[in-house]
Amino acid sequence: MSDEEAPAGELNPWILSSYFIYSGILLLKLFLNLFLIAIARSRTKIMSNPEDLNLVPKEKRKDYKVGVSHSFLTRVLRMQRNDLENIIPFFILGYMYAMTWYTPYWRARLHYRIFVGARLLHSFCHFFAIQPLRTLFYIIAMSANVSLAIHILYKVGRLNYI
Repeated sequence: MSDEEAPAGELNPWILSSYFIYSGILLLKLFLNLFLIAIARSRTKIMSNPEDLNLVPKEKRKDYKVGVSHSFLTRVLRMQRNDLENIIPFFILGYMYAMTWYTPYWRARLHYRIFVGARLLHSFCHFFAIQPLRTLFYIIAMSANVSLAIHILYKVGRLNYI
């Protein structure tokens, strides 16, 4: 038995380790989005709340606006919201998948890699307004999540005789 295989009926620590690595990459990507939002707000001089103007010196406040829209800022905000809507389900499904028994390591890692790669490419396409590739990468990432959910339901259902 190799290091990547767990005995039958036991959880595989390699899958859990892989899940944590790919989840960490996605968390760093979410933090990068926050950095991009800060840059967009700084460049466009648009604050989300009136009290945020207190962070700007009084003599420069007249240059800043509150709550208005700008295409660049709107794009990075939509990118962040889209990531949250898709990455949080992956965190849950990926962890549940890692916790199921009899899961081959290669299959788990393949699901994780496909999802993370597709989300990174989707964000790149979203940031630079590249269609239809953005939609393609969205569908690929969503397919990985759906596949995880189906595998989880199948494995748990088979074990519990639902």
